[in-house]
Formats: sequence, structure tokens, C-alpha cells
Amino acid sequence: MAHISPDDVVPALHRNLSFSDTPQGLGTGFLSVKNFATGEETYLRGFEYSLARLLDGRRTAQEVVRAAEALGLPVTLGDLEGFVKKMEERHLVGEEPEPMGEGMSPWRRRDPWSAQTRELFRSALRNGRGGKMEEAISTLDVLLGDAPATIEAVALRRRLDEQRKSPQTTLPFRAVFAQTERNWKLNAEAAEPESRRSRIEFGRAGMLAAALALLLAVGVVGALIVPVPRVLNLPAALVPFASSKIVAPREGTIAEVPVAPGRWVERDAVLFTYDMREELAQLETAITRLDGLHRRLDERRPKTAAAREARAGSEAAEAELARARADLEQVGSSPGESISDRLELAEASVYRAVQRLEEAHRALDGLVPADQLAEVAAQRAHVQALRRQLLEVAVRAPQSGVLTALPVTPGTPVTRGAEVGQIDDTRKLRAIATVSPGDARRVEAGLPALVLANGRATQATVTRFDGTTAQIVIDNAARTFEPGPAEVQIRGKPAPLVK
Repeated sequence: MAHISPDDVVPALHRNLSFSDTPQGLGTGFLSVKNFATGEETYLRGFEYSLARLLDGRRTAQEVVRAAEALGLPVTLGDLEGFVKKMEERHLVGEEPEPMGEGMSPWRRRDPWSAQTRELFRSALRNGRGGKMEEAISTLDVLLGDAPATIEAVALRRRLDEQRKSPQTTLPFRAVFAQTERNWKLNAEAAEPESRRSRIEFGRAGMLAAALALLLAVGVVGALIVPVPRVLNLPAALVPFASSKIVAPREGTIAEVPVAPGRWVERDAVLFTYDMREELAQLETAITRLDGLHRRLDERRPKTAAAREARAGSEAAEAELARARADLEQVGSSPGESISDRLELAEASVYRAVQRLEEAHRALDGLVPADQLAEVAAQRAHVQALRRQLLEVAVRAPQSGVLTALPVTPGTPVTRGAEVGQIDDTRKLRAIATVSPGDARRVEAGLPALVLANGRATQATVTRFDGTTAQIVIDNAARTFEPGPAEVQIRGKPAPLVK
């Protein structure tokens, strides 16, 4: 685009857009915006959202600058030029695509504010963005005293209060804005004619440009093509270092869910249990039939001391198994130890009882000819299969991490192999950024980098670079950062100004 002048009318934002949220706090965090006409999705900071609201196709550039200043955004005409260029590149402004419906708007509707409420809210934003937290909070208290149902003011006050009390280092708004402002200016420079960009690459100082021109004229410029460093500002995504899907091992109905999404769980912790009432009923029926077969088999056994001893052992094992099964059924309904500990003990007891019962049955079977055991053996196998299924009552965490999703509740039916949740280990995060071909020569593993997200920053280094994608691993033991959009600044290795 040409250089913007104060009287130029700014382009209008497209209507076929949808924002994932409205700005939170002072607007340093990211939110996504999707263009339904093109299917493209991109990210903007919250204060860029506020600036985008001013692009209505009617305001002049100077009017937008003044309106931004009222929101605590120190935007210049050069900044606005770069911002508009960024919005054009991402197909958010410019030539309007065919509308998808009448009356469409990217902005969420809200109840109209009074002039006093609007000015107090803007004053709070200006103070907060200027680092005057106490003044911002006091202003919001006045606003809420008059209009307590103003949701945006309630949310902003809560965020400012959290930021004021938080022991964690928070990147000041001015620093985040300055970094974004630099990115806008890079966009504005990229929009200039090629000859202008070339002069900028050699520096804006007139003496240096003249000296280089003179040296070019005498043919010795090659000696002064000196590599210079450059900071690359790249949008990125923060993803967990390790993730696991939670898969239902079999068909059934959920009985209990002792954990909640958003909580940290350790490996092997119980995530949910199956309702085993149907399986227990089937087992009771199968055991009744097996008992009848055993009685008929007993009539064929010799009436000896060895037979009586084997029978007594079998009855003792049956009683032990009945007690163990009763304990397993009670898990989750009695206080005391955690459900995970109780399940582990109950399952171990059932397993031992099944082993002893199988040994007792083998002792009894040794007293009867093999050809008379076929039907009994088949029914025992059926009973044993049902008993093993009872040992699959609990689904456990495959790894330690944050339970980011578990959309099941007691009574929910699930099928075998269905994905029913996810666990993310966020003690480390990977920041993944795409590097343009023109900047690829400046990036390599080991370079210093700064990762920024939700108004916070941390120092790191480039872990891997494959020519197009840079990966940066950050330590997140305190879980300061959350998966989602981010920005990285990589101090690129020096490269010649002229290829």
C-alpha cells in the first residue's frame, strides 16, 4: 500500500470473520480470527482486536490514531500503516469477499453503555496499559459502583487484580506493544517499492548510503558486504512435550469418574470405572450353572478322604473369591483411602482368589476321568472369562500430566477403542514456528530465543530447525504457560546484507 496520510480513509474489516474471544485483561494475550470466506485462520493480540474495531471504512487514519490513544494504544501513522498492511496480508481487510449472510458482523453484540461507563472503561485501560494498576483498579471500582453488571469491567478488574498480586514476572504492556509495533513497521517496510527496501537494507543514514554508492562505483563494494544480525519475530504455537489419548479398552457404561479435567494426574491414576452390574449378573448365572455341573460331577467322584479334602479346598477358595468380589463391588462407596488405592487392593485380592480356586478345581478334576470333564471345563472357561472382565473395571492414566479432556460422566456408554480424553504433560512445552525461506539462512539450532505468550516471556534456545520449522523447548515446571498461540523472537545468525 502507499504511505498513509492523516486524511486517508482506512479500509473496512471484512464481515465474514469470527473471533474466538474478546480481549482479556489489557489485551496482551492472543485470540484467533477465522475468515469463513477463505477458510483461513490467524492470530491477533487482544489490543490488535481493539484496533481492528476502528477499521470501519469511514474513519480517517488520523481519527483512528486518536481513537486508539483514547484506549491507551500509542499508535502512530507509521504504526497504523504497518498494521493495515498486516491485516491485508492476512485477508482481513481490503477487497470485501462475497458476504455469507445479511447483517453479518465479526463483533459480538452487547448491551449499549452509557457515555460515562464508556469513558471510565477507557480511562481504566489507559491507566493499566500505562502501568498505573492502582489507578486503573480504582477507576473500575467507580464504574462498577454505578454499573455493576458491566461484564467487561468485572473481567478486567479481576485480571488487573491478579496481575498486581501475582508473584510471577509479567511482561509489561508497553514491552508487548513495542514488540508488536516493531512487527507492524516491518510489514510497512515490506510494502515499500523494491528500490526503497534496498536502501533500507543498507541503512537509513544518508552518509552510509552515499558511501556504499561510491564504493559500488569504484567496484570495491564486495569488501564491505558485512554480515549483520537480525531478530526474527515469528508467530508460534505452544504444544505439550508429551500427550496421550485415553482410549476405552472395551464397551460398557461409565460408573464413576473420580477426576476432573484441568487437574494434574499421575501415571496409573484411575480416570474412570465401568459399571459392572451386567457382568456381575452374567457371572452369577454362569456360576449357578457351573455349581450344578459340579454337583453332578461330585456324584461320580470316589468317596475318599482325598476327595473330601479337595472338595473342602474348593469351597474355601469359592468363599475367598466371594469376599474379594464383594470388596471390589464396594470400591467407590466407602470413605478412607483413595479410589485408586482401594481398587488396587481389591483387584489384587480377586486375582489371588481366582488363582486359588483354579488350583482347587485342578485337584478335584484329578479325581474324575478326563472324558467326564469336557462340559465342566467349558463352563469354567466361561466363568473365568467373566471374572477376568471384572478385573478391567478401571481405566488408568497412561502418563502423568494435565487431564485436558475427559467428556464422560456416570451413565455414559462408550464403545471399544473410542477416544474419551487426553492427558498433556505440560512440564515442558514446545514452541513451534514456521520460518520463511528468506530467513531460513539465519536460523539454526542453538540460537537464543525469547518465547512470549499471554503477556509472559521466557528465555530459551532453538532446539531443532529442519529448514522450515523451528522448535524451541521451554521449561514449564511451574506451569506458567499454557498450550496455545505464542510468539517467538529468534536472534538470527549474521547474514550478508546483499546476497
